[in-house]
Amino acid sequence: VINGLVIGNEWKDFKLKFGKNYQDESEEQLRFDVFQRNKKIIEDHNEKFANGDVMYSMAINHFSDLEPSEILKGLKPANFSGSYQEKVKIESVEDIPNEIDWRESGAVTDVKDQGNCGSCYIFSAVGSIESQLFISSGGKYLLSLAEKQVLDCAKQNGCGGGWMSDVYSYINGVGGLEEESTYPYSPVQETCNAVSSYFRATVGSWPELTQEETNLRDAVASIGPIAVGIFIKDSFYSYASGIYYDPNCSGSINHAVLVVGYGQENGVDYWIVKNSWVSSKV
Repeated sequence: VINGLVIGNEWKDFKLKFGKNYQDESEEQLRFDVFQRNKKIIEDHNEKFANGDVMYSMAINHFSDLEPSEILKGLKPANFSGSYQEKVKIESVEDIPNEIDWRESGAVTDVKDQGNCGSCYIFSAVGSIESQLFISSGGKYLLSLAEKQVLDCAKQNGCGGGWMSDVYSYINGVGGLEEESTYPYSPVQETCNAVSSYFRATVGSWPELTQEETNLRDAVASIGPIAVGIFIKDSFYSYASGIYYDPNCSGSINHAVLVVGYGQENGVDYWIVKNSWVSSKV
């Protein structure tokens, strides 16, 4: 009951599924009101999806009781002002496949959750290292590596965001990265506890690509999953399925993800992207 109104099972199910707890009735009323507004936006959008007017669907998720500004503040959008290297162009790939999905090859670890920390750049970079370890070992090793080690030990940025090359530079300099099993993740920067005898992977070089999409396609096809920076809008927070497209999506880079493939559907080209917002509760 909120303000004398009986709240339906949908709200109760939402709180249970995503482990939501509120300080008092006033806060729950606020969150319920936000949930109702987001639910209406999602329902209106999905009606357009059902009619074929948009290419992707939305769904209730762990962000649905938050305003977009609150989500962005909690994720602490990345500060992409780190070191830059000379951009390289991948040599064009002959007979490039029309589609590729590195998940099908077993080269991509499960989606992880960065939590309320601007560490997307770490998850993006570490994801690419995990995939390269699998590919370079001929499929022998697929290890979930320790983003937390980078968060704690590479002190440049922490939860304040950063550039993927900062991550590669740290790992190269220290000599390696532990597995997540020996250095589990939590969304806060703490004292560095890396143990070199536990290192399981390292980085040799990390060229940065020129920004042509054809260059990214060639790199994904010939090298493997690639860490990229993107710009995201409010609609991205409720994405569920289909080809995400926002006609007004332009702005400065504020998020980092891992491109694990590409393809085409009904004449529309798309990228397959691994994000870092999913927890076991989703």
